[in-house]
Amino acid sequence: MNNMNPSGGLPDLIEMKRAGRTNVELAKDSGGNINAPAISNLLAKGLREFPSVASLRGSALALKVSTGEVIEAAAISL
Repeated sequence: MNNMNPSGGLPDLIEMKRAGRTNVELAKDSGGNINAPAISNLLAKGLREFPSVASLRGSALALKVSTGEVIEAAAISL
């Protein structure tokens, strides 16, 4: 695991990289690949299944990290 990826998985990565942005702002920054309710649900309940490729890419775009970092965080979450 690289040093940028928190051990708590995708929810921790989102919290670490959100830079004060709301879930709505993160959703917009994802290029339309994820929506604010999905982000809220993920943060509240955790990851239940592996995200789609579009969600992984959108998360990386919104969080300004590599897709690989998001994939790693998602894998840790499950």
